Amino acid sequence: MSRPSQTGSQDSNGSAPYWLVGYWLTVGAGAIYFSSLRFIFNRDFPLASMQALIDGSAYRPFQYRILVPYSVGKLHDLTGVSIGVLYQSIEALAVIGVVLSLRYLLAPYFKGKARDIFAGAILLILPWNYLLPQEIAIFIPSDLPAVMFFTLLLALMSRSNWRWYYPLFVLATFNRETTCFVTLLYLLVSWKRVTPKTIWLHIAAQFILWIAIKYWLSHIYADNPGSMFEIYGVAGDRTHLDSNLEFLFSPLRVLVLLSSFGFLWAPVFWWRKKIDADFIRGALVILGPFFVAMMLIGNINETRIFGEFAPLVLVGALLLMKKASANGWKSLNS
Repeated sequence: MSRPSQTGSQDSNGSAPYWLVGYWLTVGAGAIYFSSLRFIFNRDFPLASMQALIDGSAYRPFQYRILVPYSVGKLHDLTGVSIGVLYQSIEALAVIGVVLSLRYLLAPYFKGKARDIFAGAILLILPWNYLLPQEIAIFIPSDLPAVMFFTLLLALMSRSNWRWYYPLFVLATFNRETTCFVTLLYLLVSWKRVTPKTIWLHIAAQFILWIAIKYWLSHIYADNPGSMFEIYGVAGDRTHLDSNLEFLFSPLRVLVLLSSFGFLWAPVFWWRKKIDADFIRGALVILGPFFVAMMLIGNINETRIFGEFAPLVLVGALLLMKKASANGWKSLNS
């Protein structure tokens, strides 16, 4: 593969401004279209409706994810704009934020227009987890902000940019508790690469922040129905593990799960060890522990719960394509 331009989105004929304007208009239109389809194809979840989340009366653990509902409530009080429009607007902005964060994550590996195009490709991957599966099609406001936060935290972690990482980690934890897996991911990518003292200091710092936020939220919403972790399903008569094992033995239904990330996970994990970027190769391992955890406390046929990893899987696929383009596809099997 020919070496990309090293001048960002600049080119020799001075068309960079036109490219950037066209690019971001396209990304913006795609984000608005995606968020609109989310509201069309996904229903308001009765146990954690958009209004209940603002009122603070939703079921736990959904009520703990207060960042977006709190913001929507304050904006509604300030502007009078309907909460539906505000939720959808924040979702569209979060999708744009996913593209921005992915461009930042891709920066060490791709330059110029290649990086722009590859970052924008996430708009083709997200529907596989958030739109196409309809078995459990519910709207959860924290979904797309979680993708944005996860991607940006990865990019900051890869650069050891802790000044911005920790404030973002706190913000992201108020959006969704799955930031604990970012901490585990740090352990995976840092093991034998960073001194043990540094590793455990960062893990301890993140663990303390996570526990403090979870304790505070659990105290505030202690009287809400539900539980901190969903071991049992909504009906309360079966564990998630029982339901998920049954799901895995339903061949036609399990295809929904396999379609996650547009099936990109399959080649990425088959050739994971061929990915030249140590950080991305190590980070991909986190999907294993996350899947095991979701078997216990989630519905794995609800593919949106895996959506946070879509940018990471896409980066893995792009790096494999880059290697195959430069050295031939046989290099992946050597």
